[in-house]
Amino acid sequence: MDAPPGFSTGFRKHEVCRLKKALYGLKQSPCAWFGRFTVAMKRYGYKQSNSDHTLFLKKRGDLITCLIIYVDDMIITRSDAEEIANLRRNLFTDFEMKDLGGLKYFLGIEVQRSSKEIFISQKKYILDLLAETGMVDCKPIDTPMQVNHKLKIVEGATLPDKERYQRLVGKLIYLSHTRPDITYVVGIVSQFMHKLQEDHMEAAMKIVRYLKGAPRSRIIFKRNGHLKVEAYTDADWWATQMIEDQQLVTLHLLEATCFSCLVERYRYQIETEKKNGSGEKRKKEILLIAAGMHTRLALIAEEVDFLDVIPVVKKFLSETIGPWLDGTFNGNGFLYDEKWGGIITKQGSTDSGADFGFGVYNDHHYHLGYFLYGIAVLAKIDPKWGKKYKPQAYSLMSDFMNLGGGKTDHYHSTLNHHYHYTRLRCFDLYKLHSWAEGLTKFADGRNQESTSEAINAYYSEALLGLAYNDTELVSLGSTLTALEIHAAKMWWHVNGEGDSNMYEEDFVKENKLIGVLWSNKRDSGLRFAPPVWKECRLGIQLMPLVPVSEFLFSYKSFVKKVVEWTMPALYRNGVEDGWKEFVYALEGVYDNESALEKIRSLKHFDNGNSFSNLLWWIHSRGSSK
Repeated sequence: MDAPPGFSTGFRKHEVCRLKKALYGLKQSPCAWFGRFTVAMKRYGYKQSNSDHTLFLKKRGDLITCLIIYVDDMIITRSDAEEIANLRRNLFTDFEMKDLGGLKYFLGIEVQRSSKEIFISQKKYILDLLAETGMVDCKPIDTPMQVNHKLKIVEGATLPDKERYQRLVGKLIYLSHTRPDITYVVGIVSQFMHKLQEDHMEAAMKIVRYLKGAPRSRIIFKRNGHLKVEAYTDADWWATQMIEDQQLVTLHLLEATCFSCLVERYRYQIETEKKNGSGEKRKKEILLIAAGMHTRLALIAEEVDFLDVIPVVKKFLSETIGPWLDGTFNGNGFLYDEKWGGIITKQGSTDSGADFGFGVYNDHHYHLGYFLYGIAVLAKIDPKWGKKYKPQAYSLMSDFMNLGGGKTDHYHSTLNHHYHYTRLRCFDLYKLHSWAEGLTKFADGRNQESTSEAINAYYSEALLGLAYNDTELVSLGSTLTALEIHAAKMWWHVNGEGDSNMYEEDFVKENKLIGVLWSNKRDSGLRFAPPVWKECRLGIQLMPLVPVSEFLFSYKSFVKKVVEWTMPALYRNGVEDGWKEFVYALEGVYDNESALEKIRSLKHFDNGNSFSNLLWWIHSRGSSK
């Protein structure tokens, strides 16, 4: 702060003012006032909300008292009449307060009540908006937006007064709290805040003209004896050329609303299979696959600013992953095996061929990669949880990312202290790609089937480094991810350009993707699928669908060849939607509209994917035209 007038010459070097009392007009006064108020509320026994720091709550048995404050205006509501009296007495003792009685007006929202109903409106706010925009005498209209509007961004056409548009749309967004009839159209015009044009301003002003026709409309809350919320809408969320963000956010809203139902479906499936004798084996599969899927949901929710989803996902992930890390997961858990030189599972110790659910001797880093992807994201969104489980997370990481390799190795690195783990277990420093084979030996040597899952494992380690602010781990994970992507394009993608030294001409004509690559041979088929199941060969090279997958299939010309090569196989009887989705996702690289239409037609989705993730994949790349 600047020195007060009259003191500017009396200060010596390095001296500052100490603020003992905040006065109106000082920049520091709001912060000082709120700090004092917060201390007082906590002294009264109230807890400050983590989601909104201006909200204070106090529970006493089944009774609750709530206080929310904006600067020096506050609202108090409760089911505890006695606590209200205590709170008023304390506030009047510690602060200069005035009780204005029942709530009538707060931040532009007007409140009226009767014995059976509460009405909220923003009539004055609307009249002020009309005056500010010069639309007091405008002719009102019956609808807030033209039916089948064609709003879009046209290159080269811009509107100079950007601040006016942003200010107007901001006011309309706030007005949507009591006017749900304009929520949809305000969502449309708010999409153009970054690059507005004349058509967008005209659309926003039409909303103002619509408000002129009914400034006194209000929301009614009736006393109906229950706390259920009922909502209805007739807005067509799909009829717009600027559809992408609306679809994505709407679907996340639906997924977030139904998230608890989704978890219950997994748990119900577990209980059903328990009765059939297969429950314990599937329990870890279902929940861990679900954990991977909803890890993506949390990141997408963050990207589209739908933050209400994140706490729900965080709770699910912590309940799913935590028991594995603290040793309380029923029926399975992690063990250290000296022969393997690393981590196995209880199930893996007796079933070395088990693939899904950590059959650790084969495809080892794949499955730890899925697991660590969830840990990295959970540590990012919940640092307290991440700090608690950091030793376990680094132990899992070092199992296949260790650079040490022995007690005598003194290479200085944060990745070196786990000397009892095998050095870079899966990554071949001579071939510069990973092998899936573990302790089990095969006649044709080492092998690799799903390069994308190997990429995901190293990508997850880079994310883990970001979550824990470990630059060495970020660097190593990113480097191995890049090398694995390069190797996949070289050895597993048969693009016919530069392949003549590796693959025969006839093989190139018949194949666009390798099935399994061995040390001394190649297979067109997979272990679980013959060569004609091309959709499986594509899916196994794309799953899981994550941001880094963009770089694995970065050449549109080759992607189009792969999709055209695969598409006829989808007409075979018995092809599951869970494999089709990967083909359609890849089609989205060069044809968004066609891919989007096909994705919407799917009835089921792979357990490791979701409708939201596919829509994110399509819409995050923008137009393909």
